[in-house]
Amino acid sequence: MLKNLYPKISNFVQKKPLLSFFVLLGLLLGLILASNFVNRPKKQLNPEIQEKKVAVYQIGTVPKLTLQGQVEKAGVVTVTALSGGIVQNIYVKEGDQVSKGKWLVSLASNYQGGNAFSIQRQLAQVQNQNVEDSYPLQKELISKQRELADKTDENSDKLREIAAKSIDESKSLIDLNQDIINSLNDTLNQLEAISSTDSALILSTKAQKSQFLSANNQLKNGLRNTEYSQDADKPPAQLANLQKDIALKNLEIQEKAVDLGREISKLQLQLAQINESLMFPAAPFSSTVERIFVRSGQFVSPGTPLMTLSAVVDPPLTVNVYTSREISQKVSKLEPSILTIGSKNLSLYPSYITREAVSGSLFNIIYDIPQELYADLTDKGYIKVQVPVGYPDSGATFPFLPLDCIYQTQDSAYVLVFLQGKAVSKKLVLGQVFGSFVQIESGIESGDQIILDRNVLEAEKVRLR
Repeated sequence: MLKNLYPKISNFVQKKPLLSFFVLLGLLLGLILASNFVNRPKKQLNPEIQEKKVAVYQIGTVPKLTLQGQVEKAGVVTVTALSGGIVQNIYVKEGDQVSKGKWLVSLASNYQGGNAFSIQRQLAQVQNQNVEDSYPLQKELISKQRELADKTDENSDKLREIAAKSIDESKSLIDLNQDIINSLNDTLNQLEAISSTDSALILSTKAQKSQFLSANNQLKNGLRNTEYSQDADKPPAQLANLQKDIALKNLEIQEKAVDLGREISKLQLQLAQINESLMFPAAPFSSTVERIFVRSGQFVSPGTPLMTLSAVVDPPLTVNVYTSREISQKVSKLEPSILTIGSKNLSLYPSYITREAVSGSLFNIIYDIPQELYADLTDKGYIKVQVPVGYPDSGATFPFLPLDCIYQTQDSAYVLVFLQGKAVSKKLVLGQVFGSFVQIESGIESGDQIILDRNVLEAEKVRLR
């Protein structure tokens, strides 16, 4: 049938092309009109159906800034070389549990295994042993010398006492000799008055007088010396006292020098032991060897990582959030922060907020993490922390808004507020930006409900989700 119809249409078009064109045009217009009639939208009988559902942000709630927190496990350490040397022995392997103080690695000064620090320690140990052995003898010698000084001074005092007693005896003898001399003088005067007196007798009397005068002179000289030496206010007694004081002071200095030498010897030995310990890195606490970074025969310089250890008993676990001064001072203490650990959200209050910058110009917000989450966190890893920003000591909050709800033009910024079922525009004065929030200096009030959806126009009818 179509085969028969097609030649007829073709002949008609060829014979009457103009009429054929208008017929086709009429058919096309008819199809367009029919399409418009079919696709005409139905009349809305209920205008409430046109209201848009919106999400709002309530002014007066505490906004949360999303920050990065760094995990710090106190029980995970990387033991590094504190001195350069050749790795001589490795005493542990991965997975071993080691006690505090156990040697992990030994280093040598050369490839033959020589250790200069061990030799220095042995030398200091021998010197210290010699000092310790001689110390009691030196103390005893000083004690004897002090006793000698005391005895010498005591002897001088006794000698002065003896000299004081002999003074009276010397004076008595001098007086006796003086009486004899006076008698001899009287005898000589009588002999010389008699002209017939034998000259030999006179000479003999004078000789006796001379002997007694000489003896008296010697006694008087000795008496003066004795009186001078036994007087406590005279230089001999003062010199004896000074000699004693000098001897005791020298002995005190000598004793302090001996004590000082002993202490220095101990410190030198301890210093040598510390230097030696640098060649034998040890475990700082009971731990498990997680990884070994070196091998025997390898040269290491100070600071080269040797191995990583993790505590056997879970130590304190913290999360550190480094942020600016402005945010750290505005962290709310009335609402907890939200820490995201894997698929878990943990609500925690900061254990401490530093008052001074601890990392450049950044302040630190510290959170103590429960021990049961120890295995879920990695040392030096990062987690998401939502920090509430508000007045630290009150229930009031700073006016913060999410950046996504702010509309900005060339000269102003505004938001749409849900008010009596409509979207109402409010002009804002913006402050500082903190993460995904911006501080509002003016334009909104407590209780305003800010529309978060971006597909809403001013004056449109809206309702809350």
